[in-house]
Amino acid sequence: MAAWDDVEQWDFVVAAAPDACIPAFRRAMNAKSTFNPRQAIWTLSVDGLTATATYRGRGRLGARLAALWPRRPEQEWPAIATHLRMQIWHYDDVTGSTECSLWVAHDATTPDVRAPVAPFRSYMSEVESALRALDSGMWVTKE
Repeated sequence: MAAWDDVEQWDFVVAAAPDACIPAFRRAMNAKSTFNPRQAIWTLSVDGLTATATYRGRGRLGARLAALWPRRPEQEWPAIATHLRMQIWHYDDVTGSTECSLWVAHDATTPDVRAPVAPFRSYMSEVESALRALDSGMWVTKE
């Protein structure tokens, strides 16, 4: 998959209730420390069974490091307002498992300008780790 592909979805089956999965997503989006160069600034929102993190820019250290390379702002601006979205699709009350998906969603008003998926993968991995903390035997499919 190329760095500029706009479709990447990770599907999870977690032995946890939906009301545990959404807070795990929120924790993951705030997990990186200020001193991590991959830290980002996110706006978080929840609408029912969908949690959305909207990218607002690099964190403190990342922003300072980016200032050293003149091309970095040109590479970053398409990423602003890109969403990392988690959707809960199904909860099986017999098994106690939740099926959910995580993907990078782009603003439909600017289809010609797409952010690369690659920079968001570290946060997708944080979400996977947060969900795995709920269920160490979690199933993951990465497309």
